[in-house]
Amino acid sequence: MSTSARIFRRTEAGSAAFIDQSSGLPVQYRRILRVIDSETHSDVLRALLRCYSETQIVEWLGELLTLGLIESVPDAAEHDLDFTSGFQVSELAAAFNGRA
Repeated sequence: MSTSARIFRRTEAGSAAFIDQSSGLPVQYRRILRVIDSETHSDVLRALLRCYSETQIVEWLGELLTLGLIESVPDAAEHDLDFTSGFQVSELAAAFNGRA
């Protein structure tokens, strides 16, 4: 996660494995799958799993990706966490004044 920001989401297999209490998933994998219940930004994962080293988190994510339990896509503007990537003051002013 120290490289580019990513968006993670569970696959159908990941959701099924998470729901199945007898799936044999390690506790750490279950914790990550619980956090990734919808599209989850890598920064959110890092914050929620801060008790683990980044190296360990990256390793676990890699294993979950290899197992097909999660998928990952590059971060994009539509996932902008602070909503500023497409911010234009003129567009905001026009919308506020009813001219959009």
